[in-house]
Amino acid sequence: MGTRRVYLHIGQGKTGTSTIQQLLVRNRTALASHGYLYPQISGPARHLELSLYARPDAEMMGTSNWWRVPWDSPAGLRNAIEKDLPDQIAESGCDTVVFSDEGLWRMPLPALTTLIEALGPIDELVIVVYLRRQDDHLVSRYKQSVRSGKTHLLSDVLARTATIGAWEYDRTLQDLAATFPSARLAVRPYDSSRFCERSLVDDFLAAIDLTGLDYDQEPLLINASLDAYTTEYLRRRNVTHGRDRRMDRRLTKLADGPDLRLEEEEHRALWEQLRPSNTRLVQKFLPGAEDIFLAPPRPRNAITQREITDGDLERLEARLVRA
Repeated sequence: MGTRRVYLHIGQGKTGTSTIQQLLVRNRTALASHGYLYPQISGPARHLELSLYARPDAEMMGTSNWWRVPWDSPAGLRNAIEKDLPDQIAESGCDTVVFSDEGLWRMPLPALTTLIEALGPIDELVIVVYLRRQDDHLVSRYKQSVRSGKTHLLSDVLARTATIGAWEYDRTLQDLAATFPSARLAVRPYDSSRFCERSLVDDFLAAIDLTGLDYDQEPLLINASLDAYTTEYLRRRNVTHGRDRRMDRRLTKLADGPDLRLEEEEHRALWEQLRPSNTRLVQKFLPGAEDIFLAPPRPRNAITQREITDGDLERLEARLVRA
């Protein structure tokens, strides 16, 4: 490929990745005028082909994302990465390429190495990652799992033995740094108080060292979130009806109540378990972010799942009937 610089945005998920990808898709022409290419591999905004490429063929075809790409076989996808993509980069005349796929966060490092090697010679590799407070991230991921049809409780997530390891960010970053010693890690806190100009878009442009981009100012689609009541209503409905995308969309329009939060004891235990990891995180990768990763949660309007009553859900159901 012979590219001077590659910015590889690897997530993590639930940190505005869809917003960032929409920015890049909408502004391909403007980016190109600054020498930046956001490749079009198969069409979607997210480069999900990247996390698919590094998987064995059978595993690749067994993922839900396989059905979102246009190829009939893994060979077609591999050809797109190994041949079509380098041709597109060469023809663009750009010396900087940006990729974005949140599926790469915590990908097994041998697989990630295989992918980066497939991209060809790179003079400078910058790995961009946004990190969200683990308690906020846990709740956000939980609500997303309910939207995908799951029926477990928030407390069930904490009971899983693998939970803590997944949120020890310093370990993942240390492993990335050791595996790609010549790469630069651009680690950013996913927190509006730290964004450049209080904007995720401007913050990401700063992360990829791009200034002066006259980008499309039309509002970007932000994935709407459920509140505590709509999450619990949907969770219970999943038990009896299974996943229902139409109900999900209807509930999103009514999500104007308090957010969901962990029980006090659960939260305290989680935060104590993560303190050593978060201390190492701010010392090595995010100096000055103690107020995000070591501080107690900021006051906000939120309730626990246990506090939601049948009456709350009956009132929500009445709103659904009227809507």
